[in-house]
Amino acid sequence: MTYADLEVDVNDIKVRESKLFGTWSDTNAKAVMKSIAKEQMERDLYDALGTSADLDTVADTYTTHVQRALAYLQLHLFFVDNHTGDGTVNAMKATHYGSLYAKERDRFKTFGGTTLDTTVITAWR
Repeated sequence: MTYADLEVDVNDIKVRESKLFGTWSDTNAKAVMKSIAKEQMERDLYDALGTSADLDTVADTYTTHVQRALAYLQLHLFFVDNHTGDGTVNAMKATHYGSLYAKERDRFKTFGGTTLDTTVITAWR
């Protein structure tokens, strides 16, 4: 799997928030804040692994972890975008999913062997 192909496991969204997303199509549920979340997660992965990290290898090797992280981040961003003030249910959900994403983001540092071997690439030039 490449990073570009990475999508959440739709159950991570629909099961966690069944009252809200339970009736949505799988396609629509997967699309919730997807582009923004993937861009932010890409920056977080590079911050954790270095700018030479091969995100395709990360996505392929740690699929379950990055899918879960992406789901948490998408839900966090959705609830941040849709709350009407501190103390509301959506504000609390935004905080909850933000903390779950932060835990997953901290695990990015433990992903090993994800950098490209630039000596091999250089040899082909």
